[in-house]
Amino acid sequence: MKNILAVGDVHGCLHTFRSIIEQNWHDDDILIQVGDLIDRGNFSGETVKYIWNLHQSHPDRVFITLGNHERELIKYTQTNGNCHWLRNGGSKTLNSFTRAGLSLFETAEWFKSLPFFWENKNVFISHAGIAKNTRNPFNLDRPDSILWTRETLKNLNKIQIVGHTPLNSDRPLFNPQSQSWYLDTGACFGGYLSAVKLTATGDLIGTYSVKTIFEDICKSF
Repeated sequence: MKNILAVGDVHGCLHTFRSIIEQNWHDDDILIQVGDLIDRGNFSGETVKYIWNLHQSHPDRVFITLGNHERELIKYTQTNGNCHWLRNGGSKTLNSFTRAGLSLFETAEWFKSLPFFWENKNVFISHAGIAKNTRNPFNLDRPDSILWTRETLKNLNKIQIVGHTPLNSDRPLFNPQSQSWYLDTGACFGGYLSAVKLTATGDLIGTYSVKTIFEDICKSF
């Protein structure tokens, strides 16, 4: 059984994302990115193309779960606009899609196909996790949903891996009460992009962090 390399919120930080994958993703690993590929960083469109090409080349080894920022882009294409998304990085993302030659609506259709979670018998990976007191984690517009919650996570009797909740840390953190790894170390804010590697049974192999590469967040565009 292959090991699991889970990577946190990328937010358009293409060069940092490529760096952590090239350093730590090996032939005996599957790659799972926890969502929030887009917004805030300079290269959202290019990041989508990069992970799409990886997925096409390795469909049995590359997986992406839906993030709340992908959800907001989908809503933008379904309405007369989504000002919340535009204010939270959407405007920059639209510009990057044009530069990267991406179709907004075709990308939204791909985002719609992304799963809410990936799991095996020992590991559960999603964007924000299953909250301890959630009533319906799959009602995606609720603040306690699997895309949005920042509440205490439920112990699922397996390892949870999540992004979404920014950490004041340069590395992933583990919560033993919920058996949860938190991966969002603020790449788009000049922090770090982080990942954790586990065996298929959920045992830790290592944690990895790459300082955000300046080009990903400098005001070049």
